[in-house]
Amino acid sequence: MTIKGNIMSPAKRKQIDAIDGMFYSAERDRVLDFGPKYLVICCVGVVRRGEGPPPATLEELAGRDRVVQAEAKGAGQ
Repeated sequence: MTIKGNIMSPAKRKQIDAIDGMFYSAERDRVLDFGPKYLVICCVGVVRRGEGPPPATLEELAGRDRVVQAEAKGAGQ
């Protein structure tokens, strides 16, 4: 099944049996049962090239415009 947009709507309608890679939140915990942690997801921040070293801490991101990628493609895509 491919879901675009908010995954919680079909989850509330019980159209989804299991979800991998979801981050915990209190709101989600009211609808879903979270199992034990078994998957480690490594994410990196990506910044514009040529503007000095990338930020090493969250504090160094203060004042910068940030976006979150909604649909990530696999390596090489």
